[in-house]
Amino acid sequence: MEAELLGLLPPYEPGEPGNIIALRIFSYGSLLINLAGTVACVLMLDSLSDLPTSAREMCMVNPASLPRLVYTNQQAIPTRLLFSRNERDLLYAFGLEVPWGFLNFFWAWAFPLGLCCIVSQILLYVWSMESKLVSGEIVSRP
Repeated sequence: MEAELLGLLPPYEPGEPGNIIALRIFSYGSLLINLAGTVACVLMLDSLSDLPTSAREMCMVNPASLPRLVYTNQQAIPTRLLFSRNERDLLYAFGLEVPWGFLNFFWAWAFPLGLCCIVSQILLYVWSMESKLVSGEIVSRP
């Protein structure tokens, strides 16, 4: 969708109106932010898909690891790890090796910011493609 909207922009000309410059900024910003959010999401999914393998390796290497103790029914998962506030600690205890907190924060930041850029881009595009008479009439109404 972003590539299609970028393709609708007129070629760059020096001295173009401010709304077209803003449209370019929101278009490229939206594209970059959404790509970065997508990469962060893929990295999070990749790390979560490796979690069973990491837990199994921890069981085999370290007999005192939490996955080994839970698997052999020697210990239950500590209650403090079962609350949503400690989900990162539970994931780390089972072998998550990526900076989960950073990726989670970055993804949660990139999603709404990218959405705002897309909405702004579409609104600016529609507004800038209106005839000048209609645009001026909309702006001048109280």
